[in-house]
Amino acid sequence: MKRSILLIAFVAALGGCSGQTTIGAMFCKSEHPSPEITALMQASCEGDRQASINLGRRFEAGNGVTVDGKLARKFYKVAATGSIGKTSIWVPGAGAVKGHLLFVNSGPAVAGLAEAQYRLGLLYKNGVGGKVNLQKAKKWLTRAAAQGHKRSQKLLNE
Repeated sequence: MKRSILLIAFVAALGGCSGQTTIGAMFCKSEHPSPEITALMQASCEGDRQASINLGRRFEAGNGVTVDGKLARKFYKVAATGSIGKTSIWVPGAGAVKGHLLFVNSGPAVAGLAEAQYRLGLLYKNGVGGKVNLQKAKKWLTRAAAQGHKRSQKLLNE
């Protein structure tokens, strides 16, 4: 009984952040001066991978926003990362009861978007939004290639 009450209070506290929602354990900000970008950010926060890749493209190219390689990486990574169909919620301890993870079914497993994996691989390869990281570039390009992404396959073969 105590655990149920604590869990409900904890989940309610997570959802109560103004202008923010959660993706897994990550808080997601969805505010921008442009209403169109705000709408895309909100959709991304709610798990819309197409909105995430759209934001990545915009921040990479400066389409309606200031060019920002770090944000491009962030949004591509959200779109590129798959879901195993489960999420975890940390239930804090109370009294003698220790805190623990509670696993919750969040739907079927979903692969990340191959195009986002490819674009993220390119950003790591070229050092856009941070340092060049060929290991991470290969990881993301390989994931995209495994889904049949032709440009990733071609780049990996070169």
